[in-house]
Amino acid sequence: MTTTPGVRIPPTHTAETANEAYLVEAFGRAAGVAVREKGGFRFFAAARPFYRLDRCLFRRLAALRAAVNGLVAAERARRVRFPRYVG
Repeated sequence: MTTTPGVRIPPTHTAETANEAYLVEAFGRAAGVAVREKGGFRFFAAARPFYRLDRCLFRRLAALRAAVNGLVAAERARRVRFPRYVG
């Protein structure tokens, strides 16, 4: 059960006992899910470029966002093909 805005928590749960899960997206595609646990957020990857972060614990969502953005930038740089010089 998530405690995101707009989601109702059943009366048997309280905000303290409910799990918090966040969908992490990169450019409109699911990168994975971040689940709150003691000490921060555990990331579970849903796509290949993010498997390197799978099950890593991040103290804050901002740190997770930075790690995902770093992998996206690295993936984009790897895919860039430079034209051959024809002289």
